[in-house]
Amino acid sequence: MGKGTTSSYNSAWKKWSSWCIRREVDPFPAAVAQVLEFLTYLFYEGFQYRTINVHRSAISSVLPHVNNLPVGQHHLVKLLMKGILRGKPPLPRYQETWDVDVVLKYFDSLPKTRIFCPKNWQMLLAIPAPKRVSEIARLDKHFMQIIYQGMTFYLPFISKTQKDCKYIEKYFMQFISRTQHCVWWIVY
Repeated sequence: MGKGTTSSYNSAWKKWSSWCIRREVDPFPAAVAQVLEFLTYLFYEGFQYRTINVHRSAISSVLPHVNNLPVGQHHLVKLLMKGILRGKPPLPRYQETWDVDVVLKYFDSLPKTRIFCPKNWQMLLAIPAPKRVSEIARLDKHFMQIIYQGMTFYLPFISKTQKDCKYIEKYFMQFISRTQHCVWWIVY
């Protein structure tokens, strides 16, 4: 378990424990009905689905299994979570947008040598291939191979969402119509 997950689980467990203590219930072991009541309480307190799900996972990681399943996988808990999801769907993490034309006009004003600054070409690469911010930040010209009509980056290190230990390759085709905004043309 990562540091962030451990921290989230610790916080969720403290909230669960204090909720139980206020109701004079032993947080360990607790009945499925009490877990359901707690998760419902979080919902009516205005917590988002993702937060409630973290609490479900944290409690489930500590409490004893019910019918050979973690308490968070109990059919009633799953049914409640489905209802919470439908009743209060998660908001998108990013609600802002940015104007690509403003960015391209900025790059038009720069000399070619300034465009190849890593932050600038990473921004240019982000335009045609929206990726996770962490992936764009990992693009490094030292791990880049220029090939006909494009370039391939071999991303060093394992990403947060990566399941295996293989290096990831990201391919970017060249812009034909707007060569001044194409990293391939700038590099080549």
